[in-house]
Amino acid sequence: MHLKKHLLTLSITSALVACGGSGSETNNGVTPVESVNVSGKVIDGYIQGAIVYLDLNLNRQLDEGEPFTTSDNTGSYQLTVLETQIEQAQKAPIRAYVGDGAVDLDTGEEFSDSPVLLSTPPLTALSIHTTPPAAAITPFTTDLNSKVEETLEQVVAGTVELSQLLAELQGAKAELAEEYGVDDKEALLGDFLDEGNVDAELREELRGVAEQRVKELQKDHQRQKEAEEQAEDGQIVKTGSTRESFVEWHTGELLHLLVEWQEVITVNEDGSRAVEKSGVKYFCESDYTLKVDGSGEPIAYERYSVTQNLDGQGGFTALTKFNIDKNGDGNALFFGQSYSIGEVSEDMKTWEFIEYFDEGNPSDDDASLQDLGRVYDNIDIVTAVAEKDLSEIDMIQYKRDKTELTESGNLVNTYNFHEYQADSFESLDSSSPKYMEMRSTTTNLDRTIHIVEKDWGADGSINERSEQVSYASGSTTIINANPVWAWRGDDIWEEYADYRYDGGPLISYWYEKETTTETVDGVKTKTTNGKRYVLEDETLTAGEDKELFHEFTSTSSYLSDELTIEVANWTHYALEAYDFTVVEENVGHKVTYWQLESPDFNLWVGHEFAEIGSLNVTDLAEQLAVTLESDITFENITEEHIESLSTYNRELFTSSFIYDEDGQARTWYNVWSENALDLQPNWTLEELTLDEEGTDLVFIAESGGMFAMSPHGSGAICSNESYCIEPVELPLVEFDAETGSFFTYFAGRSSEPNYFFQSQAEAEAKLTELEAIIPQTKEYYIDFILDVDATEADFDGWGIHIWNHAPCQDTYVGHENGEIITEWESPLLPSSFTTHSSLNGDVIAARFEIEVYDSATCANFVIHKGNEKAYEDDMAATLTGNKGAVITYDQADIQYVAE
Repeated sequence: MHLKKHLLTLSITSALVACGGSGSETNNGVTPVESVNVSGKVIDGYIQGAIVYLDLNLNRQLDEGEPFTTSDNTGSYQLTVLETQIEQAQKAPIRAYVGDGAVDLDTGEEFSDSPVLLSTPPLTALSIHTTPPAAAITPFTTDLNSKVEETLEQVVAGTVELSQLLAELQGAKAELAEEYGVDDKEALLGDFLDEGNVDAELREELRGVAEQRVKELQKDHQRQKEAEEQAEDGQIVKTGSTRESFVEWHTGELLHLLVEWQEVITVNEDGSRAVEKSGVKYFCESDYTLKVDGSGEPIAYERYSVTQNLDGQGGFTALTKFNIDKNGDGNALFFGQSYSIGEVSEDMKTWEFIEYFDEGNPSDDDASLQDLGRVYDNIDIVTAVAEKDLSEIDMIQYKRDKTELTESGNLVNTYNFHEYQADSFESLDSSSPKYMEMRSTTTNLDRTIHIVEKDWGADGSINERSEQVSYASGSTTIINANPVWAWRGDDIWEEYADYRYDGGPLISYWYEKETTTETVDGVKTKTTNGKRYVLEDETLTAGEDKELFHEFTSTSSYLSDELTIEVANWTHYALEAYDFTVVEENVGHKVTYWQLESPDFNLWVGHEFAEIGSLNVTDLAEQLAVTLESDITFENITEEHIESLSTYNRELFTSSFIYDEDGQARTWYNVWSENALDLQPNWTLEELTLDEEGTDLVFIAESGGMFAMSPHGSGAICSNESYCIEPVELPLVEFDAETGSFFTYFAGRSSEPNYFFQSQAEAEAKLTELEAIIPQTKEYYIDFILDVDATEADFDGWGIHIWNHAPCQDTYVGHENGEIITEWESPLLPSSFTTHSSLNGDVIAARFEIEVYDSATCANFVIHKGNEKAYEDDMAATLTGNKGAVITYDQADIQYVAE
């Protein structure tokens, strides 16, 4: 860049330019030139010494005649744009070259050795009659400008209207905010370091992200410089980097990728063009920090190249080669190529083509992935398609991608995708697709709407639909409709499919869910409405009848960084034709205070107040708020304050117990036993994480509890050979906010306590304490009266069958919960006989003596002779406060003998 010459030009121009002006003659007869000032800041941190200019010809360089200036010691700049430049300036991005002499005022970083070019989109409404808004130039606005740069070039060329650029900008802003996970678009695309207008936490978050993104853009700038040096005369070179996030087709894993790309464009005299594209997609953490191998080198997910030829008459071809590392082990073994033939419109906004694929199996790279029966043959795919030899083609796809600006001002992009079986494909007209997908994006000044519809069998049934609406106000609505499978391998965890609070059977179903996130009276709220329908086997949809078996509504208000209040209600419907539904309609509602209980360890705990089975309590949220405002704490709220609730302050786990604030699995020190109620229990201390890697189980913290499940439904979780259950629910029995420790029972069984600690020393102290404790036991008896006239001989064959299942768990000494202690064929026989007084005189009773734990509250039993039962139903004796019980043949009442 010839900066000395341009600075001289600037000084001369400045002497001639007035700041605005009426256009009237001055006293010396010279008419002032009309102009407008454009101002803003250059920001990574605030940057001094950046050369800021209007790139009127879009060549990414400062040229003679283009307005320019230098940012000052606050990072501020001011460009003067002449009236004669206004029309051109409305289509020109503002660039900031950060190089020699530039310094980051926050960090002191200098950019002489690592320059970077930042940009912000054109001020399309620029006018000499109004003062334009401040235009920040940041890494975020650079990303925004990149998203619309191709359309901007078409606007300048006259092939696309400026109104289309405006619509695309609106959609790109929403897209960028989603990519960076920031609701406040004004902060993201403005002065994000402004202490007066940007929240401190968001300010620091964006500062860190900006520094990282600038480093990526610095690398882009260096690659651009090197590519230009290697380019031939007449070639146009573009390089850059973008961030991608998507669910990988074959692994189902949510990927975060940094894509470094390059394009080399050659325009021929006959109007045809050749475009060579290439790029590398690198694995990243969720914050887009590069994942590296053992030697510190970044791990590539995919390397690709595309050779595209446009004939200038509307036809084009494209040959694509790709190589993918599905599992990120550094050894990319999934190879493929495709060849596309089709047509493109003059404005490059409509592409319609057929794409032929020769690719391998996902299992080539990762043996755990599906074998689709494909083979990468590395054929001459161009020749094969030309000769209509499809014998080694693995699949064929038809695609149509169209973008248009409608008369109503909506920018609409539609993408249609059909997949065909290669071995039976003849033509689009004569062959039937095996899969169809339609995507659309509609953008206007108010909102952007993304819709995806998938027809898995190309039979007209929409098996999967998603809709996302992003409003200019910052609110969003996401609507999904799809099957949910009772299959752990999909890594999607949903009620009824993976776990149930009522212990009922797990099933697949059709799920429709709508979530709206918005700001109401200054408070961020998220409202979710969900409906679960019976899944129709034939269509894999809800069908026309749409049989609803469960629906719910949940609204969460994020009041602060330490408190979220959730208000929810639900209905489970009984459907006679389906045994997986509830026996009778079940309703309920609850209010949960999700609170940062332990700031030192960033652990959140839920405090639930619920009415289950009825809706008699009115204004529950308001009643709770009033009660808490009167200085009554969660644990002290009882029926005295709010009547008729099913649960008062049920404490709940959150995902913060599984993962820390950085998304990493927490390390715990766990002291546990499988036989804590035995006279000589075994205690174990182990270091673990509550994830699949640490336990071979999947732990899910839902709003109703925490569940442990086998990762792929490979088997139930068993405490012994006779008692298995899945999923297993874990209650939060005790929590210590000061130490960040907690106590739970595995599957709610008191014989399997688990104490979790943040430090090994605390865990060791607990282990020592527990090993010194011996559970207390007591003798209990059950007397059985057969008949008033019965003799001891009449009791021959009568015995008692006992077990440790629910509802009476951990009762009988020496046996684990879930165990059937006596076989039906071999019951426990009477230990002695005794007499009881009655109206008819003394009667003989058979006495069964059993040893139980002091902590047990009840005992399961059945007294029987063969298949004849003393009473037709299972019985449960209350142990608390009693030393024995008396039952009489064919009577439900149990008479107790107090201690």
